[in-house]
Amino acid sequence: MAEQTTIKVPVDLRDEIKVIAQQRGESMPSIIEEMLELYREEMRMRRLENQVQATPPEQIESYIAETAEWDKAYDW
Repeated sequence: MAEQTTIKVPVDLRDEIKVIAQQRGESMPSIIEEMLELYREEMRMRRLENQVQATPPEQIESYIAETAEWDKAYDW
């Protein structure tokens, strides 16, 4: 079993996590782990979106043209 610790959270937050865990038949730590993974994924997507928005238009046009060639070559 992984080493454990205690964190202080507002009682209403703890209660909400507990209700969700009970509804899903899961443990509170598993709900927190899932929430953290969803947060991490959201942050990855935001970084990706920011990188795409920062990409110069000519690079995007070049990428679109190149992928169109691949699509045509592989009949996608």
